[in-house]
Amino acid sequence: MKNPKKYVKKTQTSFKTQLTIVTLIAVVITGLFYYALYQGYSYIEKRELQIKKDAWETGHFEGLQEGADSAYDEFYEKLSPNPNVSYLFKKYFPNQEEARIMRAISLAESKGKQTAVNKANRNGSTDSGFFQVNTVHKKKGESKEQFIARMHSLEENFKEARKVLDKQGLQAWSTYNNKAYLTYLK
Repeated sequence: MKNPKKYVKKTQTSFKTQLTIVTLIAVVITGLFYYALYQGYSYIEKRELQIKKDAWETGHFEGLQEGADSAYDEFYEKLSPNPNVSYLFKKYFPNQEEARIMRAISLAESKGKQTAVNKANRNGSTDSGFFQVNTVHKKKGESKEQFIARMHSLEENFKEARKVLDKQGLQAWSTYNNKAYLTYLK
């Protein structure tokens, strides 16, 4: 038989080595676990900070946009005490300077009367409605009376005035050319 003391000593050494290896593995696994946990926590923390930053920026810019929209609406509300007229100015003349000039032209042309009619044109044509749109702009097949009735619709008059402005510019209105609109310009 072999020396029992050597065998026991050899076995003890192996056991210590195995115990050391197992302990090292446990320490490494625990370290990796805590490292992964720390990385996850760091990611979540960074993400939350980014969300707060983005939300602040978004909220800030949304606030600026809401403020701009509010000022934009206030401008159009000041053009007329009639909310329908304000809405139509905003819809058909989104450029504020253009809206301001068109408001002054409408007041110079019709004194702001939706059903105003002017038959005093030298060429026999008639101006009608809020912007005093001339019958030369009537649709094909539309009678003079039908055109005048259509121009008494506030929205139709705004729509037609927009078309005239796009085709001919502000010079289409005599009150622009003779500067009478300046009296009404705010």
